[in-house]
Amino acid sequence: MIFNFTKRMIAPTGGTRVFIELMNGLARRGHKVTLTTHVPPPFPFELSSEVNINLVKDFRIITLMAKVQVALDRYMKIPIRNMHIWDTAYTESMPECDVNIGHSGFDSFPIYRSRRGIPVHYMLHDEALIHTCMPDKAIVEESYCLPIRRFVNSIWLRKRMEKKIGRKLPIVNPGVNLDVFRPFDIAVNKSKPRIVCYGSPIKWKGFGDFLKAAAIIKKKVEAEIVVFGSRRLQRYESQIAFKFVHNLSDTELASLYSSANVVVCPSWYESFPLPPLEAMACGTPVVTTRYGTEDYAIDGKNSLIVQPNNPEQIAEAVMRILSDKSLSENLRKEGLNTARRFTLESFLDRFEAIIEGMVK
Repeated sequence: MIFNFTKRMIAPTGGTRVFIELMNGLARRGHKVTLTTHVPPPFPFELSSEVNINLVKDFRIITLMAKVQVALDRYMKIPIRNMHIWDTAYTESMPECDVNIGHSGFDSFPIYRSRRGIPVHYMLHDEALIHTCMPDKAIVEESYCLPIRRFVNSIWLRKRMEKKIGRKLPIVNPGVNLDVFRPFDIAVNKSKPRIVCYGSPIKWKGFGDFLKAAAIIKKKVEAEIVVFGSRRLQRYESQIAFKFVHNLSDTELASLYSSANVVVCPSWYESFPLPPLEAMACGTPVVTTRYGTEDYAIDGKNSLIVQPNNPEQIAEAVMRILSDKSLSENLRKEGLNTARRFTLESFLDRFEAIIEGMVK
């Protein structure tokens, strides 16, 4: 089968990881795969040499426009979008394919207008929650009305989209590379426990809540706080000291998970976030919020689940794990069992089955 994946934003995010692993896996299974984008390599995650890169027409101009738009958004609070130029460039650059897959609502317009292959949106989040400013929010919500095929990555997202478009969409859960994300033989410091969290300047990622929770924890136990991420954290003033590690490789990240006593995932809402599952695969107890983790997180069995935007609950859950060896060990074992159900190969199997049904 011939696949084209259309992706405008190639940032170091979970969504980018999922799409790149999907392209790599399909190419490995013998499909012809192309990535259409205006972003030239290198990418934040390794793309197989078997995947063809199709740079859109006038990609240098598009790249410059993107940088200007980001600067206007970030520093002057002016949300300027010239979607006609973007859409025209992408639409005219689409290759022939059997299936044309978009990553976001913004991608949905050119994959639909190009008339190249069956247009499909693999939805990884309710983007209307992410793009809260106009005109982005309106563009995303309009994309939900396009007559294209859709499927989602989580139970949470299916419920949200059912309310918006009136249909239950198929679910294709992503997977984790268990060859990389596995328990590393690293001695865990019992006298000074290590608490690990993903840090992001995006407010709804909940990092501010984690810092407040960490301050509560530090009053009760001498803990080491380690934060990882891809962006510099400049927006948060913390009452506590923490170590920040930047741009880790997958192996380095798996090693960090394995060295932790607890991994905390404090987002207000996600749609199948990878860090909790990656940490489970490394044999580390997890504290996470509910929204978006329903596919794999079970409170008291393989993780402790807390309400979002609640630092006190986060701190209480972390202290439960640190003070109860039996609970910690049970969460570790069940987390490993859970991760084994969400492999990259099972992800590819589910994806191929959904696409074959659409093509027929």
